[in-house]
Amino acid sequence: MAVEHAIDLDLPPAGAVSALRLTAEDWGAELQENGTGGQLHLPVLAGLRRGLVSGPVEIRPATGGSRLIFRPETAIYYVQTQAVMVLLLDRKSV
Repeated sequence: MAVEHAIDLDLPPAGAVSALRLTAEDWGAELQENGTGGQLHLPVLAGLRRGLVSGPVEIRPATGGSRLIFRPETAIYYVQTQAVMVLLLDRKSV
């Protein structure tokens, strides 16, 4: 079963696309637009790991505005080795 994240917005679909574009830019994400949606590449931080979650995003008309739906398809993570080294060095000094 695929994971799906959705949010209802009090904006028409065109306004929701614009809001998504600005928010993606503020978060350091990349949005490849395609009509009322596109492909979203979102940088993530999960504990000692950093990565990139990517997948299609679509905006549909909904009652009172629009609904934004993101379906993550790929996730790539790597360990932040500098942080791990600091923890290891701190552990040895105890």
